Amino acid sequence: MDNTLTWYAPTISAQITIQAVMALVFSYLYAHDRRRFLILWGIGCYGWVLKLSFDLAIFQGHQTAFFLIMNQLGCLIGGFFLGWGAINFIGKKLPKPWTVWVWLCVGWIVLAALFTIPLTLVLLPIALGVLVIYFWTGLAFLRAGNIEVTGQRITGWAFVLTGLHLGNYPLLRNVEWLAPWGYLTAGAMTFLLSIGILLAYYQRIRTSLTVSETRLRMLAENSPDLIYRYRLVPTPGFDYVSPAALAITGYTPDDFYAGRADGLKLVPGLENPAFPDSGNTHPGIGQYQQILREDGSAVFIEQRSTVVVDDRGRPVAVEGIARDITERIKAEEELLRMEKSRTHLLTNISHDLRTPLSTVQGYVKAMLDQVISKPEEQNEYLHLIYNRVLKINRLIQDLFELSQLESRRVKFNLCRVAVSDMVSQLFDKYRVDVQDAGLDFILNTPEPREPGLPEMFVEVDPDQIERVFANLIYNAIKHTPPGGTITVGCETVQADVPRSSRTGAGTAAGGFAALVSITDTGAGISPEELPYLFDRYYKGAAAEGKSMGGTGLGLAISKEIVEYHDGRIWAESVLKPGSTFSFTLPAARRTIDHPG
Repeated sequence: MDNTLTWYAPTISAQITIQAVMALVFSYLYAHDRRRFLILWGIGCYGWVLKLSFDLAIFQGHQTAFFLIMNQLGCLIGGFFLGWGAINFIGKKLPKPWTVWVWLCVGWIVLAALFTIPLTLVLLPIALGVLVIYFWTGLAFLRAGNIEVTGQRITGWAFVLTGLHLGNYPLLRNVEWLAPWGYLTAGAMTFLLSIGILLAYYQRIRTSLTVSETRLRMLAENSPDLIYRYRLVPTPGFDYVSPAALAITGYTPDDFYAGRADGLKLVPGLENPAFPDSGNTHPGIGQYQQILREDGSAVFIEQRSTVVVDDRGRPVAVEGIARDITERIKAEEELLRMEKSRTHLLTNISHDLRTPLSTVQGYVKAMLDQVISKPEEQNEYLHLIYNRVLKINRLIQDLFELSQLESRRVKFNLCRVAVSDMVSQLFDKYRVDVQDAGLDFILNTPEPREPGLPEMFVEVDPDQIERVFANLIYNAIKHTPPGGTITVGCETVQADVPRSSRTGAGTAAGGFAALVSITDTGAGISPEELPYLFDRYYKGAAAEGKSMGGTGLGLAISKEIVEYHDGRIWAESVLKPGSTFSFTLPAARRTIDHPG
């Protein structure tokens, strides 16, 4: 017997150590990952520690009723909870017969303690129950489809073999020479089962992380928004940039990794207030910004960035998402422009129509009240009423057209025309009107081109440009006394060449623009009036002997038309010498060979 005990002590102690370590491991894992099967496995391992500890005590001669009861309760707890945890791990419900078996075994153990029942009979139902639980659990593990193959096979077969070994315990426990080998085999099975359970658990975690990473990567790869991670230490640079970067910025992710897209300044700098020097709170950084794509075109982006910090609260990375909101910005600007136009239209109709309508109402009332009764007087006042109605109609038409232009609801029929030909045709068309006003009309154009020299072309709506030309011509007629001169000029200028009173030609730097000017020899415009010339209803003083007329909307309409063509319109003038109204139109150069 002493020789046998030398085997019992180390084999049972080894099993106790393994089960205790596994119990602590499962308890630790449960503290960090609140999964039910982890705590069930932990309780099961504690149960086997209890059972094996009393096994060791009984073999050393402590065969009291208390020791026997605790020994069997430990076996019951270990088998039941370890099997329950495994069933929960593979997503199955606890079988009801298991619970019935546990309570029957508890009652059987109590009866065995109260009455003299042979130990083999006491152990038999418990051992058979553990056999069934472990065997059933092992088969369930082997058939489960949601576990990695390696962990699934090791754990499944370990449960089956351990169950078969524990099932024969009541029959072979009294075979003295076999008992030590049985405990040694049980220790090996216990170790194998523990390794299989841990392997299955960690393989599930790895699979879950892989699936999550794949899902997130697919989300980022297919998102229309630019998603990025930018490290700040040790060497600043992009760790990840989604493929949407190409569509939004014109740069590929590789361009960002190589630093070729640093000029975009996509990531907020450390000088940003959202990057505090210390503390644990790092709010997200939200901002709107305009960036230049790789091809030079401008886009608006809306960005939300979050600062990632280390354990000491120091920024280590920036994670962000940027969205192209160019179309949204344009839509918002369009809505604001339309709302502003609507407000102006309603205000103008209510304010600027009141005076002429009141005049018409007064004339009609006077005629109805017989204040104006003579036929010749009535005829005179009817002509006045008719003229007022015509003025109201003109005003309404101009207001409507200006409102349409401001809200960009006018359809422009653009076509490519030669600037010199267009200006010459307009000059000839309005020559008679200017000369009938007693004014000289002069056209200044560049010298005739030699064959092969480039011609200047513009993309315009000829009808709308004629309207601008007509407004400026009639404005010059109105403010130039008889005997004066109106001069029409046309030339090609570089868009980035500064000129007095000029804000630009509406084209990119280095491009060309057609400059059309109309100069009169009228009284001129004071510097105080120049800023308001293109406002609604502005009317300067007419030349002596000429009526102002008009609605005061012509220059405002001209401004909208020119700006629609990406051009600029302005006036240059001082008192006495006269005024010059000029506008530019973005142009492209095209060579036309003329016959010699």
